[in-house]
Formats: sequence, structure tokens, C-alpha cells
Amino acid sequence: DDSDISDLEEEQLPPWRQLKPWRWQPPEEDLGWLKMFQVPKVQVDEAGRSYIIGLYATGICVFFTFVWWGPPSARSIFSARSA
Repeated sequence: DDSDISDLEEEQLPPWRQLKPWRWQPPEEDLGWLKMFQVPKVQVDEAGRSYIIGLYATGICVFFTFVWWGPPSARSIFSARSA
């Protein structure tokens, strides 16, 4: 039969390529309102974060290059002076 052939092929696969036994898969439980505390079961595509992270990284580089290690006049805008 066709199922016997697929079972034989699966047995010949290395252990890391074989299907996991059913006991390793947790049972599906309906948790009701507690679902909000669960980790998602599928990977969600992240969109837009790369631009925000890029802007922050650029800002940090500019700050340390031109303000932190820059001339004292560049730091004058951050010093607290009373009027």
C-alpha cells in the first residue's frame, strides 16, 4: 500500500527529519481570556520596525560622533544654565 511505502521512507530518514511523535505536540486548549498571554503559534511578519531601528541607530551614531566626542561648543545646547 501507499501508506506502507511512506512509513518505510520515513523510517529511512535521519531522526531530525522524521515527524515528531504526537506526545510532543501540546494539546489545544481553549483558554478564553487568557489567550492574550500566550505566545503566537505562527510567525508574524514585522513591518516598519527596520526603519525605526535604522533611524535610532543613525541618531546614536550622529550624537556620539558630533556631540559626545565633538567640540565643547556642540555640547553647549545640553548644558543647564540659569538665566
